[in-house]
Amino acid sequence: MYYLFHCFFHDSLRVWRHS
Repeated sequence: MYYLFHCFFHDSLRVWRHS
């Protein structure tokens, strides 16, 4: 579960930074 959350968080941050 933690891994999934981490992946999701990382992805979100990446998209936000990319924007």
